[in-house]
Amino acid sequence: MGSARADPMHALTCVRTAIQVQRAIYDLNRARAEENRRREIENRARVSAGLQAKPMLPLLLLGSGINTGMATVGLMGSRALQENYTVFGTR
Repeated sequence: MGSARADPMHALTCVRTAIQVQRAIYDLNRARAEENRRREIENRARVSAGLQAKPMLPLLLLGSGINTGMATVGLMGSRALQENYTVFGTR
C-alpha cells in the first residue's frame, strides 16, 4: 500500500497543502473562539438557572513537516488496529 500517485512537483504540492491546512485551522479556530464567546454569555444564564454550563471548544494546534526524500506511506499499527494512515520520513 502506498501513495495514490507519483507527483513530480511533490515538494511544491506539499508546501501549498500545508499552507491551506494551516489557513483552514486558523479559520476554524476563529469560529470556535467566537462560539466560545457566545457560550460564555449563555453559560452565565445557564448557571444562574441551575443548569450545567456548556463546555468550551478547544482551539486546535497543527504542526506540519515536509520530507522530499524517501518516505513510507500507508496504514500503520498492529494487525489488530491499523487505523492510522500516515507518512514516515528519515528527516
